[in-house]
Amino acid sequence: IKQRVLTKIRGTEMMVGPLLSEEAKRGATLVPLLQSTLANRVSTFEHSLAYIREKRRELELYGYAK
Repeated sequence: IKQRVLTKIRGTEMMVGPLLSEEAKRGATLVPLLQSTLANRVSTFEHSLAYIREKRRELELYGYAK
């Protein structure tokens, strides 16, 4: 997931912020999905979750994630 999907997430906080947040609003976030019990049956997704944290940090610092 990290190599194929998450590397393509780019944009301003307004565009990608809700997708990268940890709040489960309307099911439109990646973190709760990757931490769900069903997903944990496949993998812990630790690298993907770490990459999402990096992207969130970029958004906080610069207002843009690339």
